[in-house]
Amino acid sequence: LPEDQDERAVLSFLRSRHTGLSQHDEENVARAVVHEAKRHDLDPALVLAVIQVESGGFNFATSHVGALGLMQLLPSTAEELANRANLDWRGTDSLFDPVMNVKLGTAYIKHLADKYGDVSTALAAYNWGPGRIDRRIRKGSSVPSVYIERVMKAFDVALSRREDSPTAG
Repeated sequence: LPEDQDERAVLSFLRSRHTGLSQHDEENVARAVVHEAKRHDLDPALVLAVIQVESGGFNFATSHVGALGLMQLLPSTAEELANRANLDWRGTDSLFDPVMNVKLGTAYIKHLADKYGDVSTALAAYNWGPGRIDRRIRKGSSVPSVYIERVMKAFDVALSRREDSPTAG
C-alpha cells in the first residue's frame, strides 16, 4: 500500500471502480495523480474529481466527441500538450496509457488555471473548450456552471475519502 495519504485515497477510488486496469497500473495511476497534481500546484483531490466526472475512472472511456481515457482528452489537445511538455506522443493510443493521460490532463488543468486565473473558469474551459469559454467571456455571458458544480461535488467526496483513509504507521 502507498504510504502517502493522497495516493491511498486515489487508489481506494480506483479500486472501487471498473477501471479496466491491472492492480499494478492502478497503483501507478495513484502515484501519477498525486505526483502530477503536486508538480502543478493542484490538489490531487481536484485531479481525482475530474477523473471521476470525466470517465468514472474507466481508462478506456471514449466520449461522443472523441475524447479519450481517464481525463477524457481530445487527441488534438493532448498532442499539443505532449509536444509542449516534451512527452513521447504515439498517437491516440497514448491517451489509453493511464499515466500519460494523467500527466497531460493535469498539465491541461494547470495551463487553463494559469490562463483564466481561477480553477472554476479553468474547469469550464476544460469541459467546453477554451475557445467557447473565451467567446462567452467576450460577449459578457456567464461561464457555464453545471460541470464546475459536478467536479466540485466530486472534489468534496475525494477530500472526505482522503480524510477517511487510514494513515500509514
